Amino acid sequence: MSISAPFINRPVATTLLTLGLAFAGAAAFRLLPVAPLPQVDFPTISVTGSLPGASPETMATAVATPLERQLGRIAGVTEMTSTSTLGSSSIILQFDLNRNIDGAARDVQAAINAARSQLPANMPSNPNYRKVNPADAPVLILALTSDTMPKGRMYAYPFLDVKTRAQHYWRDVGNVDAYFEANMELVYINPELNLYDDNWPIWTFQPQTPPAKFVLDEEGGRRGHAVNSMVSGGCIISGAYVNQSLLFSDVRVDSHSKLHRCVVLPGARIGHHCRITNAVIDERCAIPDNTIIGDDRAEDEKRFYVTKNGIVLVTPDMLGQETVVGI
Repeated sequence: MSISAPFINRPVATTLLTLGLAFAGAAAFRLLPVAPLPQVDFPTISVTGSLPGASPETMATAVATPLERQLGRIAGVTEMTSTSTLGSSSIILQFDLNRNIDGAARDVQAAINAARSQLPANMPSNPNYRKVNPADAPVLILALTSDTMPKGRMYAYPFLDVKTRAQHYWRDVGNVDAYFEANMELVYINPELNLYDDNWPIWTFQPQTPPAKFVLDEEGGRRGHAVNSMVSGGCIISGAYVNQSLLFSDVRVDSHSKLHRCVVLPGARIGHHCRITNAVIDERCAIPDNTIIGDDRAEDEKRFYVTKNGIVLVTPDMLGQETVVGI
């Protein structure tokens, strides 16, 4: 018997079935996802090194070249782009689509370690790397003009030096990892962006807050102090230890807590006996007592957002707290 015989013998049922499939297809058509570009994640890693005050030529020969020599030996590299500017070098590595990004990151770290002996001894820190997404790059850049304001009163950030074409300080903070690293750079001994440079003052809004306060100095016990950190006005470090961190205004850190490599946004509260590492604490978060963040990735992923580089983002919603908008 032919496969088409049942449909020929039952024309009404065949017609209804055809109409049903047509209507289902028409309804599902509107639900089909549409994207201008295919969803392809290219394994990409960015390596950056800094040497404050060095010219672009020095960065290219003394920093970028040794790194390129070692990074070029990594298996699966399909494209390597290097850019050297005043005091900074950046190398973008793109790998085969079938290359595991975590394995590539380990190879990159090994290559950086191998190149360290060939780099300048006065570099403030080792070159660092981060996983990036090429799709995060802007697809449109706007330029503004004015019909009512003269050009003499219009100012723009000089992204490139007109004479040397060297790029000035610029950091892409489009994701949590980039935002975290850009803030961490500020606590370096000689950061590329020097907030204390009198020749280039930064004018911005700052709320009127009292100076930061460090309280308690018990021998062998509670002692409020911060090392290699930036602590804004209104903060109180009460018998806690803050290391390599950046605290925005009105942050409170209670007794016996330890912060290491943290970015804490305004109004956050850190309870007693907390231990937090490699984290971004959103504004007005109230971290409960005895909270541990940054030690166990699996546990952190159950409660918070963890980036590919292991940075933990904590927001009030993740803590089950109401988000309060400051005035």
